[in-house]
Amino acid sequence: MDRRELLGVLGTGAAGLVAFNAGGRAVAQEGHEHDKRHDEAIKVTGHCAEVCNETFRHCFRLTEQGQRDHAHPARLALDCAEFCGLAACLMSRESDLMGEACGACAEACKKCADECAKFSSETMKRCADACRDCEKHCREMSRMHASH
Repeated sequence: MDRRELLGVLGTGAAGLVAFNAGGRAVAQEGHEHDKRHDEAIKVTGHCAEVCNETFRHCFRLTEQGQRDHAHPARLALDCAEFCGLAACLMSRESDLMGEACGACAEACKKCADECAKFSSETMKRCADACRDCEKHCREMSRMHASH
């Protein structure tokens, strides 16, 4: 994930929080390198946010066409994307609240994955898969942060 993609996921307010060195590894503002697990978790949560936003647009279009069964997953996908963005932002700067954000993100991802898995389209399956992967990484980050 390049800097532009990460900043798009995290929002414009995160512009001063994260910088990327030439190797593409995330570096906190103070200059401390994240370990590989943090890097991977940030990448996975950013990807999940993107997929959830795409899923929201997909579901919203279908809802507008009268397929009301896509209204609930649309809302969950949008909420999940927000949780993923927050978790990625807090992980990127190693916030003291990172564990809490990651725990909440994992729960949002679980709910979104469970709902999206009820549908057979590729978009919904992709979302369920991305959310399950993000849930796994966020639970790990939440446990790691809790142990410090």
